[in-house]
Amino acid sequence: MTYYIYDVNGYVGDLASSRGLYGLKEALQGRGGALEELFENGCIEDINGVIAELKGAKNKNTDVAKTICNLRALVKRCDSIIIITDGVGLDDGTPETTDAEIEAHLMRIPAYAANPEKYRVMEREMRKNPANKKK
Repeated sequence: MTYYIYDVNGYVGDLASSRGLYGLKEALQGRGGALEELFENGCIEDINGVIAELKGAKNKNTDVAKTICNLRALVKRCDSIIIITDGVGLDDGTPETTDAEIEAHLMRIPAYAANPEKYRVMEREMRKNPANKKK
């Protein structure tokens, strides 16, 4: 299974396989509150906190080190929220997260709450044309 990073605008990029995500969580365990919140809840609005906690993060395992670099790059491109998803729902420990639950997370973001239809249109466009995905 592959995990992805989404933000308020939709797909940001591929993060890791299930094994890669497990290695990432193990390597970053205890680095701080923002990363713990991200891995515990599957989402976080404190993008700057995650970026700060990822600074200097390294690992001797080459695959884990590459995944840390990938997460760092993806997080820097996120807008308003970081969501880790398997494409079915948020990675919050539940078997599936409904669209309503994802919407509830997004509605906590002021820019999204002010104009949710704008972001829904953007997401529909990205789904129709994968070339529109963020670079």
